[in-house]
Amino acid sequence: MAYQPINTITSALRSIGALEAGEQPTADMATDSFNLLNEMLDQWSNDHLLIYAQNDVFHELVGGQYIYTIGVGGSVGSSFYGTMAGNVLTVTQVLSGAVSGGQVVQGVGVISGTAITSLGTGVGGSAGLGTYYVNLSNNIFGASVVGTIASGVGSTTLTVTALNSGAITIGTYLVSDTGGAIPSSWYVSAFGTGSGGAGTYTITGPGSMPTVGSGTIAISPLFTSYAHRPLRINSAFVRVVNSTTGTLDYPMEIFSYGKYQSIGIKTLPGPWPRGVYYQPTDPLGVLNYWPNPSQGEVHLFCDTILNNFSNLYDTVHLPRGYQGAIHWNLAELLMPEYGKKDPVIAGMVTKQAAKGRMMLMRTNMHPQEDVQFDPALQQRARRDAGWILSGGQ
Repeated sequence: MAYQPINTITSALRSIGALEAGEQPTADMATDSFNLLNEMLDQWSNDHLLIYAQNDVFHELVGGQYIYTIGVGGSVGSSFYGTMAGNVLTVTQVLSGAVSGGQVVQGVGVISGTAITSLGTGVGGSAGLGTYYVNLSNNIFGASVVGTIASGVGSTTLTVTALNSGAITIGTYLVSDTGGAIPSSWYVSAFGTGSGGAGTYTITGPGSMPTVGSGTIAISPLFTSYAHRPLRINSAFVRVVNSTTGTLDYPMEIFSYGKYQSIGIKTLPGPWPRGVYYQPTDPLGVLNYWPNPSQGEVHLFCDTILNNFSNLYDTVHLPRGYQGAIHWNLAELLMPEYGKKDPVIAGMVTKQAAKGRMMLMRTNMHPQEDVQFDPALQQRARRDAGWILSGGQ
């Protein structure tokens, strides 16, 4: 269920009689309640009453790599060119990794905490071109210009004679030109005589830049994204491309610690992984796939710990029942300051808040889900230790 703090704050204030039906909180009331909400979530984390958001994490497998990190700065994420207009992110070219919902987006000028909340025309993955919705409004655009580039090593000058569309900003990348001569990873590092339109700009990048004659040059912002570190992985599948049937999805087992440790050859190569063992270490979680895959796009259905919100309109997806628990417990904390002194209302709020905490305790104790394969897909069992030579293949 999609959730925004402002909605629950408003409902909590109405539940204790601080607001009438249809009335909205003032800016000061919303800010005070928001800060109290984050304090409550921090306290719940300390008490092991964990709130988690549900995410579908995509990531591309690299042939021969079976260990990945997930979290801020981890290897599960993406790099892409695109633009942002308000709450719409448009991905025009994926450079590496895979785009998916729940990822936090970073880049020059991007507001901290900006995250992908839902799909638009884009469907995610390594070829996920199209639009996505983000929780915070940003306006970051590229440009199409007519200009020339002088040759140089490491740094040189872009001279813009005409601006076709958009505006040039520091940190944007030169993506293409009419003649196709621009190497990758060159970006606008400083203004010269230009400040967004016609004029000169310093551009910087690796290696050598050849002379580029007059022509149209596309300039675009570069974004990176990362997936939140999960609390747990509930289920997973791997998507592979088959020349006959197109794409096929194979279920993956979520290995327990003991089962993963019992695998004799953890680097055993295979076409795609059959299972994953997740280590929820901090600050980066570790994904261990088996067997060592040669291809595939993994989809992980995860529970991610929610410690606090970045703003009143931060959007997350919570399991059923969690919004009610947050609502009534926030109302209980707000009562002394904003609530009317009605013992009936106080008793109802206290009772509902206690029920919400009990629900959190129960759901935080659920066991790890195991995936069972169809017996027809299992390898034939052996009664001796010869399987260790092949890993059971």
